[in-house]
Amino acid sequence: LRRLTAEEVRDSIIFVSGMFERRQFGTPDEVNVRKDGLVTAVAVDGAYRRSIYLRQRRKEMPSFLETFDLPQMNPACQDRAVSTVAQQALYLLNSTMVRDLSQSFAEAVRSYSEDRAERVRRVFITVTGRLPTEEERTVALNSFDQLEAVWRDHQATLSEEEQKEFNVELKALATYCHTML
Repeated sequence: LRRLTAEEVRDSIIFVSGMFERRQFGTPDEVNVRKDGLVTAVAVDGAYRRSIYLRQRRKEMPSFLETFDLPQMNPACQDRAVSTVAQQALYLLNSTMVRDLSQSFAEAVRSYSEDRAERVRRVFITVTGRLPTEEERTVALNSFDQLEAVWRDHQATLSEEEQKEFNVELKALATYCHTML
């Protein structure tokens, strides 16, 4: 085992979600710089390229990469800092990009099989590269029941028109995929 670099973490999440753009070279992908300082990648036609193709400037480092210890762009930077801080988990939890990629991943897993156990197996193999243990499979299946109950309660608070478009099963699967990512 080894720790993934910032670029590997971002690229892995994009790849697993199925929203990975393989196009190489060319101009860097644009970023959106918010007034509060958050710098996020702009998806081109709904897909993201590798982190190496993301525009990076000293004063506008992509927040995802900076959170996961991308080396500073100083002339004498010879090492990568290695930290494990709460901001890393919080970024993955609260990032709109990660939530959108989780939704895309869930849609792909959902189209793969109707069977919940098979979906759990697929998510595990895709994210971790291994099959789930029996305990992990049981916890995942129980989690699906709990997640569906939570999303069903949320659905009840929506208008009738919104309820028609709301898919409880997909929302539960997307939440599980987000957790696994």
